Amino acid sequence: MIDTAQPPRTRTVRARLLALLAVPLTALALLWCHTALTTAQRLSAEREAADAVESWTAPDAVVQALQDERRATTAWLALDDPRNAGPAAQAADRTRDAARTLDPDLAPEAVKLLKELDRTRERAAAGSADWAELHTAHTAAVDAVLALAGTGDARPPAAELDHAAELLARQDTLMLAARGPGTLTPSQLRGLAAAGDGRRALEDAAPGSLPTEAAERLTAVLDGAEHAAAGRAAEEVVAAGPGTAGAAADAAWPRWEAAHGPLAEELAEVRETARAQAREDAGDGSWFGGAGALVLLGLLALGAAVLVALRTGRELLADLAALRAEALDIARRKLPRAMRRIRSGGSVDIATEAPEHPGAHDEIARVQQALGAMHRAALRNAGDGTPVSADTPVSGGDGISGGAPVSGDSLVSGGDGISPALVSLARRGQHLVNRQLVLLDELERRTEDPSALEELFRLDHLSTRMRRQCESLLVLSGSEPARSWSAPVPLATVLQAAVSEIEDYRRIELRTAAGVGVAGGAVADLTHLLAELLENAARFSPPHTWVRVTGHARPDGFECVVEDRGPGLDIAALRHANLRIARCEAPGPEEPDRLGLFVVGRLAARHGVRVELRTAAHSGTAASVLLPASLLSPEEPLPYGAAQDAALSA
Repeated sequence: MIDTAQPPRTRTVRARLLALLAVPLTALALLWCHTALTTAQRLSAEREAADAVESWTAPDAVVQALQDERRATTAWLALDDPRNAGPAAQAADRTRDAARTLDPDLAPEAVKLLKELDRTRERAAAGSADWAELHTAHTAAVDAVLALAGTGDARPPAAELDHAAELLARQDTLMLAARGPGTLTPSQLRGLAAAGDGRRALEDAAPGSLPTEAAERLTAVLDGAEHAAAGRAAEEVVAAGPGTAGAAADAAWPRWEAAHGPLAEELAEVRETARAQAREDAGDGSWFGGAGALVLLGLLALGAAVLVALRTGRELLADLAALRAEALDIARRKLPRAMRRIRSGGSVDIATEAPEHPGAHDEIARVQQALGAMHRAALRNAGDGTPVSADTPVSGGDGISGGAPVSGDSLVSGGDGISPALVSLARRGQHLVNRQLVLLDELERRTEDPSALEELFRLDHLSTRMRRQCESLLVLSGSEPARSWSAPVPLATVLQAAVSEIEDYRRIELRTAAGVGVAGGAVADLTHLLAELLENAARFSPPHTWVRVTGHARPDGFECVVEDRGPGLDIAALRHANLRIARCEAPGPEEPDRLGLFVVGRLAARHGVRVELRTAAHSGTAASVLLPASLLSPEEPLPYGAAQDAALSA
């Protein structure tokens, strides 16, 4: 069937399969990428949270060392007790060791204050700095290290409790200094009071930012007796004022010392509980647990989907290739072999030669069944007694300049019994092909798979070429074509129909003038004639070249020129071929490969068309087809309607 309204298809089955699979696979890949990106961000946040918990170990050690040194130097200088000089020096060494764990690039301010603390220690050892200066230097360094905790999500767990513990240690140092021979200054007493107030504020706010278990333990600590006792002891010293702070400190010290140690330990336990819960909640940020495992499984599923799609496409292409191979095997080997056996008087077992396929479950299997049915029908018709050439070529256009051997005597003998039998066989084959075209049309309408539909179109195209072979038999027998039209048909439509009847239709380049119509009675024969010339030109041109069709008006009609890019013919061969076309001479036994020339000559003589072969302008051979003015419509033909399109493709 020829659909002149549809341009030749250039997309392969592989390209159509890729287009069919590209959309869902791309959507699946984008979905996986989005999920992987979201999961990666969440795992990165988990790793940052875990790093924040672990990274605070070094600052904790520095803070603890500074607090221990501050208390030791207070016991040495504020109490004026030389026995404590050694412990103070040892505490300073531990502070220096802990300070080496700090990165100067990440903690420049803390490193700077620790260096200033070294200079203050040296002056204190030389007697040029008192404990108050050293206390201030220690406190500034502790504050700088605590500030490394940052803000927001970067703050370590229980950061408020770290500051509260520092204020408690600061209170302890000031309570110890108040017992010395000197008297606390008003500013130092205010510092003691501010430390107590700040500690209570931080302790009251901390439960809201702590995990549940840590918050419950902190609430129990704040409600405990040690917390209340420590608070009252510090308040008594502050209330005594500068003059009597020393006596008040001596009186409150036993109660402070009994409460301070357990309270500091309990706050440290609460902080450790909070950090342990934070480690558990943060996770390890690993791709092999939880959400990471799901992303990895999604990647495996995506890879499996791609592999399944590729395998399915490969299997479908393999099925189509097997179907094509089977069709070619029937056309080129099985059917000619059976014909030769029948011609020699032998018999053919149809069930063995063309066995029926089992029940079809898909479109390709149904096409295979149709191909088998056509094969069996051809064998049955051959067995009816109708003479058929065993060497008849199975593809169109093989007869002008080469092809499979064809017995001219069997086809064109003038005996009374040969021509009617030849017509009968051609009619039967034409009937079978038409039935096959109808079946293919039904399959095409029911098929939605693009790849299967592409192969059905190829079978449709092959059947159309088979119909042309049947029409060639009718031409050789002298019969009129079965198809005809009453209204003029545009020449462009006739050329498109001829292009659609050859195998290499993609290589045909049409360059003809518009506005020329062909008389309806000559449409079928002219389409057949042009198809024979186009097939011959495409076959004898290199596969990478084009076959050009041009056309122009002449005073005596309209000329179409088909130019190939093949090796061409010498002058003697051209003269002999043109003479055979003009005389409509059948090929003799010594030259069985010129059957196409006879078909072209018969069709040209039937309508007064002049066909001439000549050397092309550049290379190859040019076939000139001159349509007489009697075949051309005198007026611009009307546009084709749906009924005319259907008639031309029937």
